[in-house]
Amino acid sequence: MMKNGLTYAVVLTLLLFSCEEKQKTEDVIKPVEFSTISQGDLNGNGDEGIEKSKLIITDKKVFTVLLSKMNTVNEEVSPIPMIDFDKNIVLGVFDEIKSHGGHSIDITKVTEQEDRFVVQIERLNTGGMLTVITQPYHLVVIPKTSKPIIFKEI
Repeated sequence: MMKNGLTYAVVLTLLLFSCEEKQKTEDVIKPVEFSTISQGDLNGNGDEGIEKSKLIITDKKVFTVLLSKMNTVNEEVSPIPMIDFDKNIVLGVFDEIKSHGGHSIDITKVTEQEDRFVVQIERLNTGGMLTVITQPYHLVVIPKTSKPIIFKEI
């Protein structure tokens, strides 16, 4: 009797697993080429007025305003890069203000999936001993897309 009960349980388990809906095959993930416009540290102790943020910039006016804020104290992005916003989008990540140097925030990969773009963010440099107030940032340009852009921190 015990043997029949075990057989019954095994058969039932197999039936349950075989009847499960098959999972959708994994989305095709394609790498997206991107190029760095500027990366480094803002050194204005927050005087630039740029909060910790992840930005998607789709027009020249917004981009110019951002660069002028960055350049109020810093000379990081000069001259203003010529971006064709009919064909491209600028992505920007700004970290929080740090009390020590040696930090970075890095856009390390951009991928296109069926329904979205995914931007991978890492902090490759995690700080040093130098006491200086900095705000790490990274600006890149990617091809224009109408798909949603998702930022993913690693």
